[in-house]
Amino acid sequence: MRLFAFASLIFVLTVSVTFAQDLAPSKAQDLDNPGNASLSFQWHSAILESLFAATLANAERLINEQETRDAMKGPFFKDYLHDLENLHGWQDGDGVLSSYVAHPMEGAFAGFVERQNDPRYKSVEFGSSQRYWTSVMRSLAFSTAYSVAWSIGPYGEASIANVDLHSPPGLVDLVGTSTMGIAWMIGEDMADRYVIKRIENRYHNKAIRALARSALNPARSYANILRLQEPWKRDDRPNVGTYESSDNYSPPDDVSGPKLDHRAWPTQAQFELNAEPMFQHYMGRAGSSCMGVAGEGAISVATAGAAVIRIDGCQLLGLSPNHSGDVLSYMAGPRWSPLSTSRWKLHLQLVGGGTKISHEYVDISLKNDVIQLAQQDHQPKPQQATWVTEWDRNGFTVAASGVVVYDFNNGLQLRVADFGYQHSWVRELQGLNYDNGLRFGFGVSYRMGAWE
Repeated sequence: MRLFAFASLIFVLTVSVTFAQDLAPSKAQDLDNPGNASLSFQWHSAILESLFAATLANAERLINEQETRDAMKGPFFKDYLHDLENLHGWQDGDGVLSSYVAHPMEGAFAGFVERQNDPRYKSVEFGSSQRYWTSVMRSLAFSTAYSVAWSIGPYGEASIANVDLHSPPGLVDLVGTSTMGIAWMIGEDMADRYVIKRIENRYHNKAIRALARSALNPARSYANILRLQEPWKRDDRPNVGTYESSDNYSPPDDVSGPKLDHRAWPTQAQFELNAEPMFQHYMGRAGSSCMGVAGEGAISVATAGAAVIRIDGCQLLGLSPNHSGDVLSYMAGPRWSPLSTSRWKLHLQLVGGGTKISHEYVDISLKNDVIQLAQQDHQPKPQQATWVTEWDRNGFTVAASGVVVYDFNNGLQLRVADFGYQHSWVRELQGLNYDNGLRFGFGVSYRMGAWE
């Protein structure tokens, strides 16, 4: 069955190359003009590009990771289901750069895949227009679907590589890839408008322009490669050799199109998504600290009130050698906004739910011995449960916080500061106390609907 999965991987790669002309939309479709082409989303090419990305990622694992090659042996569906069952906690052992840089870039290129296959919005530029922020929400939805498919789907890392059988499992990628990825995507849009366009205005050399477009927008560049186009391609302006720049950097939508207006969203869709990096310090005896990310969804229920659902997780710091740990919290509750000006707002919220504290100990000596023995017997790498000992605590938790936000526009808020206190009813774990914690975060919020 593993060999069948690998054969399918090669097949998808071949199909992706064979359909190269389908991956590149026609010239007419590059124009945001309803009279020239269908405005329907191009599902065919979007799915092919997504499969192409998954194929390249799986191929990279097969080339560079012995664990992935070993995972090609054994019962496919049994190992796949066991991998999903192992998923728990927050951190997955990938490290800060992988979890909080590489995976958000993955979410960003998936967002760009959506945009370049969306004829209505493919030429949008960062700004205050309704059209741009509608595009962002569509990209967020597609990026989330891609992230879920890659993390736990039958053609992703949970099936081909069985990552959660051979490394610490966690939800950080599943939750953070799309939420942090859409922030990365907006950042690249801002760099394209405010930095790259100015470079193109100053330098007419093709190489300099191509380098600026490619290097300063890496996720967009990779999405272009997935449709078999130059990394520096832009759907909002001509190529580097023919583009005539000017001192006017305002997007056409900001000049002639409608501005972002919360009243233009369906009134029943008063929804908000928040993403923020988070630091938490536990104040109890022998307390610890942790760093991670948080995601919130909020639905407006009154003029100054909202219902909030929050999931956050962080990796524990300062544990003993060969020990690691993480904290996963899932909570819900009300939010009240007592203070508001034209731009600044203060949110007060109280949420409650559950917290899971996990500790792990890796027996390095045992790990090396069992891996060496498996290699001598030409067997797959043993599952990590062979050399890892786990402890965990679950308990009820509540968190109160005050959030200072700044309205960039009706669809985007900057979370300048999120100060909070969390109390959890959990027993000590290996002599460490997690009852009381102070937390701090900052980030961004994306809004839909008539909030005011």
